[in-house]
Amino acid sequence: CSGLGTKYCIVDTDHWCSKGIDEVGTSIVIETYEDIYFKASSGDSFPIPPQDPGGDSTHYTVSAIATDGVGNKATTTITFSVIDDREPPRFTHCPMSQTLILPNDSSIHSMPGAFAPPTTESDCTVNMWELGGKDETTNLTEGVHLFDYVAEDEHGNQASCKFQITILDKNDLVWKDCPQVSNVNLTEPTDALLGRYAIVQWTEPTIYRRGKKLNSSQVTIHYPDLKPGMAFPLGKTQVIYTATDLRAHMPTPNNCEFEVEVVDLEDPTFVGWGDVHRCQSGESGVPEYEQCGGYKIEVTKNITNFRHNVNYTVSTVDFDCCGATMSCQEYGGTGLYKMCRQ
Repeated sequence: CSGLGTKYCIVDTDHWCSKGIDEVGTSIVIETYEDIYFKASSGDSFPIPPQDPGGDSTHYTVSAIATDGVGNKATTTITFSVIDDREPPRFTHCPMSQTLILPNDSSIHSMPGAFAPPTTESDCTVNMWELGGKDETTNLTEGVHLFDYVAEDEHGNQASCKFQITILDKNDLVWKDCPQVSNVNLTEPTDALLGRYAIVQWTEPTIYRRGKKLNSSQVTIHYPDLKPGMAFPLGKTQVIYTATDLRAHMPTPNNCEFEVEVVDLEDPTFVGWGDVHRCQSGESGVPEYEQCGGYKIEVTKNITNFRHNVNYTVSTVDFDCCGATMSCQEYGGTGLYKMCRQ
């Protein structure tokens, strides 16, 4: 570059000093792999760009030439790199988000992500960690799990690698305490005081998956109007529990269905009027042993099979009892049926 009066210039294959820089700090466009030639002295500042593609440093070769009085020359060369400590580390591998399915074994409730760990590259010392303390060996339960890896070099520059592992549980839901085939009909004889009705009890079913009871955030159970402890009428009445699996990828589970049958095991025999208080003239309300509170099940009979109740309705009952000595009292121990008694 002698004779141009410049400190910086660029050399290409055809022209020496084809591009020149008149003053230090002047901006120019530097093409990939172009060489920059400039005069320099010890203590000068060497610019960082251009960087090697994918690299962190710019390489410099400094040649010094000494010439004596008779024209003899000696040359020495120094090569060094300028590292940009502003350049953050790079993740050379960041796992892709993926979806895994739990095994069908009902005893297994979690599984590891089992991904290849992230890797980094930098000219500086790098520490890497996951913000939640997880790694590829951490057992993950059903749901979406975010992984956020941070790589930090010794100068505080950081890079991030984020991905998520989704664990799906396609194991079917199982009803517990739903009457099975061996006792599908809950058969109760009529109550002596209720006449054509009987108080029927059963344990309300729950939903399990992998041997664990599910809560309302995982499954919704739709309870029927018919409840244990109600007075059921003569005949067979079907009870149906349904559920909605709140996992979007799962179909609707099977229902829990069974029949409650109330049978009259005694042949009628007329023995005369019993000692039962009847409503007298001027009294209002219902007589002794009639329902005065709780819930009442009314059914529509199957016209071809009187023992089957094809439809039902459940309504609340709230009547006064006739007679000063009568009161509406709970019967059956559930509070769902009350009758007038002295």
